[in-house]
Amino acid sequence: MLFRLQMSIDDAIRAYTILARDVFVEKKWCFQEGTFKASRLEDAVLTIIREADKEKEDPNQILLLDDKGPKWYVVHKWLFRPIPYNYSFVCAMSEKNMRFPTLFRSWIPPANASYNCTIVEATRATTAAPSVFKAVKLGHRQQRYLDGGFRCNNPVKYVLEEAQSVYPNYPISCIVSLGTGARGVIGLERPDAFQKFLPTKLLRVLKEIAGDCEIQSEDIARQYPNLYFRLNVDEGLQNVSLAEWDKLSEVDTHTSSYLKRVETTQKVDRLVQVLSRHGPACSSLHYFHLLFAYVCKRRP
Repeated sequence: MLFRLQMSIDDAIRAYTILARDVFVEKKWCFQEGTFKASRLEDAVLTIIREADKEKEDPNQILLLDDKGPKWYVVHKWLFRPIPYNYSFVCAMSEKNMRFPTLFRSWIPPANASYNCTIVEATRATTAAPSVFKAVKLGHRQQRYLDGGFRCNNPVKYVLEEAQSVYPNYPISCIVSLGTGARGVIGLERPDAFQKFLPTKLLRVLKEIAGDCEIQSEDIARQYPNLYFRLNVDEGLQNVSLAEWDKLSEVDTHTSSYLKRVETTQKVDRLVQVLSRHGPACSSLHYFHLLFAYVCKRRP
């Protein structure tokens, strides 16, 4: 929403709230693949695209690859060259081989380009967790894809690799990682009504994924101790499952409480200083600056 569709922070929050309400309102019959209807998700995404697209194209045909998006220019060896303003990607896993994730990008990479999918297809692929939505078939060979969380729920490693491939001669100025809950408090120890329907093996896999998120974070923090900023609410979210859209106010409450802590405030202050110092050198940093200015109720 923030990058490919160029939505504001406020508009993205409102759009997600409406999407969650529409998508998770009705469960499918038992013994079907996925708990919720993927068609509802697709319809909700189409509505978001239709409202955000200023050119009023067919939302079913708008590609994730942003060849028409805005460009900005960078000086490199006394030359100006246009580059996309909104580098972004989502992760998905091929059902037949989960050794490496598939990255669906908004730009053409130097190597290993993936299927040029639509925004709707990219959304389906990156949300196709078996416990939530059925897998999606993409491409000419109709390959089945699952949610990228099974391999890279914290994709910071791949973000760094992609940044290096796009900007091989530029140093890293700042890395921002936003978590969705710390290990041990994401609601897997005592399953809620929704999670009780999940197979035991799947729950075990989900717990391992949660642990892997923090392991990845710790590894990057050791490599970039002064450049890596990880913000992750560490308590309260264990009572809110993915399907409980009506509890988003609780997410907001726990997040606000987390941001009021002294250590979190100090971290955000350092982050804002770094982002302000580097300015618009990177579009993603620009958006993160706006994001934290919003949540902390301060001017960017």
